[in-house]
Amino acid sequence: EGRVDTTIPAATDPVSGQPELKGAAVQLSRLAPAWFAFAATRCDWDPGALPGLVYWAKARTEQGWRIELAGSTPLDATALAQHISGHARYDITEITDRRAGMTRLGLSAGGQPAGAVFAGPGPVEVARDFVIEALAQGAAIDVLLAGRPAADQPDPGPTVCSCFSVGAHTIYRAAQEQGLTTLEEIGAALNAGTNCGSCRPEVKRLIAAAQPRIAAE
Repeated sequence: EGRVDTTIPAATDPVSGQPELKGAAVQLSRLAPAWFAFAATRCDWDPGALPGLVYWAKARTEQGWRIELAGSTPLDATALAQHISGHARYDITEITDRRAGMTRLGLSAGGQPAGAVFAGPGPVEVARDFVIEALAQGAAIDVLLAGRPAADQPDPGPTVCSCFSVGAHTIYRAAQEQGLTTLEEIGAALNAGTNCGSCRPEVKRLIAAAQPRIAAE
């Protein structure tokens, strides 16, 4: 239900028949959900059947699914986890910060981790790639629910260079700590931006953000 191409008119060039892929008039309105959630699970699941859902998107991972959700009705995080679990009988480990309204739920089956759900009143701030990788490696529930790597395992951040799986935090730290100031230097150190090139504008932005600011006299 989240296909972008459904917003594009079926207008084609009268000669070549090529569709007009890059232009369409749309109308936007602000979405203000009551809750947001991110889930990484081993099981497939149909988010569209969840009551009160106003937004969802899911994508395959190496050993399961990653899901983004938002809803308009009051959040019942435990019911959400059970819904995601489908008909599987998972044990649920729940950690709730009632003051912040945040809930973290770990799913396990037979003592083995099966997924994690992070939910709260605002956009969920967790290291998504870390959670997905930890689940694929069979990490313990407490590691999944941490939502980010330990201090001795720096978070690579959202993937910027898909060709070589290089994250935004990795690029930023390299530019800042190693004094790298050009695309060529980042490419030599991390390979980022050296293949298809589509990530180069974002790499340049990260390089610029990492440069020390000199105060005006």
